[in-house]
Amino acid sequence: MQIEWWTLALQAINFLVLVWLLQRFLFRPIKQVIAKRRAREQEAMGAATRAEAGAEAAKQRYEDDRAALEQERQAVMKDAHEAVEAERTKILKAAREETEKQRTAALDALEDERQRVLEALRGDVAKTAVGLAAALLAQSGARMDQAETLKGLIRRIKEMPPEEQERIRRDMKQSRGGPRIVTAAPLEAGEKSEWENAVKQALEGTPNGLSFETAPELLGGAEIHFPHSVLRFSWQDHLAALEEGLRANDPASQ
Repeated sequence: MQIEWWTLALQAINFLVLVWLLQRFLFRPIKQVIAKRRAREQEAMGAATRAEAGAEAAKQRYEDDRAALEQERQAVMKDAHEAVEAERTKILKAAREETEKQRTAALDALEDERQRVLEALRGDVAKTAVGLAAALLAQSGARMDQAETLKGLIRRIKEMPPEEQERIRRDMKQSRGGPRIVTAAPLEAGEKSEWENAVKQALEGTPNGLSFETAPELLGGAEIHFPHSVLRFSWQDHLAALEEGLRANDPASQ
């Protein structure tokens, strides 16, 4: 077999030219196209990554905003609940106070009415009892012993405070006339002298000019009238004290 070196050389040159042409016009554009495609893919992937990150950030902001809104809603609901509860408590407290005030006023009014009725009842009972006692004393003709009456009045003069006795003496000196002795029954001349001496002695000689009067409405006993005071020791005085005690519901005076 004979080798054609020229042919082989030409074929080699053709092959090299073909390789150069392929490299120049086929492989290089393909590589450029592949490089551009990869660049676009990387750019697209970057954009997608950025878009995903933006979406994630937007989602996080949405979640944060929703959480903040929920907290704000809870705070508003809490404030509203506390305000309603405070107002309810205030209204209930005012209602209780008003109810207690009205109840107390009603109880006070009932107590006042009860006391008024009891006082009126005691007054009627006292007036009736004293009236009956006075009628019985008047019908029975009972009279206080004059000697005991005089002792009672003299004892009351001596029991008076010293300043009151001095006041009576001063009043007597400045006024006209002496003490006026009023008895339920008329006194005999001797009795009047005894009464006058006893009164003068009790008042240490002051004054002169005693006068005597009779007042059957005293029912028994007597009174000594000074210019500005009266000493009483009579059934009428006892009945008046009894009536006062009955009106005051004082057992000690009954």
